[in-house]
Amino acid sequence: MNKYFIIIFLFLSVLSYSALEKIPFDKWPQFTIKNMRILIAEGNLAHQGFAGAKAKDFKNTFIFFPGIKKGIEFVNYDQGYGPVIKTLAVIFMNNKWEILKISIMKKQTGTAITPSKTSCVFECLPSIARKLKFKAGKPSPIVLSDSQLSGLH
Repeated sequence: MNKYFIIIFLFLSVLSYSALEKIPFDKWPQFTIKNMRILIAEGNLAHQGFAGAKAKDFKNTFIFFPGIKKGIEFVNYDQGYGPVIKTLAVIFMNNKWEILKISIMKKQTGTAITPSKTSCVFECLPSIARKLKFKAGKPSPIVLSDSQLSGLH
């Protein structure tokens, strides 16, 4: 009897620690530009990204990751917040807002690694990246000013 109690206790303990606290997007620092919602992902929000988001949360939404360096891995698999249910475009930019590379991460399993000279990243649906004409080797069609980013923390 005690053996079954211990197994059930361990199982429940694992379940309670398996889901990290997800911060709803309406609680993130954010603003709107070109009819797009820009969410600012710093600190723990950078770990969450689109994980656990519902389909409606992806519509007209970018997640901006400032202060990103070479070799950081972006992932679409569940790390405790829930799966990423949509394929994403990951747009790597340098400190002059020039697009270095665009990677496509498949839903739930995709990964992308930042190239050299990366300083910030946008994530969005590939259809949004195409619509706004994001292209590697070109300037970003969306540039965030220091004044837009200051005061959001």
